[in-house]
Amino acid sequence: MTLFKQIALVVSMIIVVMLGAVMYINYTSAKQDMLNSLYETTVNNISTISSKIAQDGGHEALVISTIDSEFDAGYYSLIEYTSSDGMFTYKQVDDEKVEGVPSWFIDFYRYRSGENYK
Repeated sequence: MTLFKQIALVVSMIIVVMLGAVMYINYTSAKQDMLNSLYETTVNNISTISSKIAQDGGHEALVISTIDSEFDAGYYSLIEYTSSDGMFTYKQVDDEKVEGVPSWFIDFYRYRSGENYK
């Protein structure tokens, strides 16, 4: 093997390693940004729901209608409410099967994401 081929091989290896490192760094930073954005959005949504329920004065019918209206928007798979005195609890769960998605995949996803409800 000539010196030129050896240098070309080493340079190619360096470029491949650098490309792999850059791709890994981009992937991890993009993933972290998405998780942070999702967390902030979730916190904002929880604050909004909490303020709506607080404005209702804690009346059961108003709490149920507020939770149902937020849940029907389709962004949540579970909303659980317990009053501050523990006397009233309401839970809304979306366990509807998606057409075309195998149940083993949904169960695997719920297991991996920590969703233990059914």
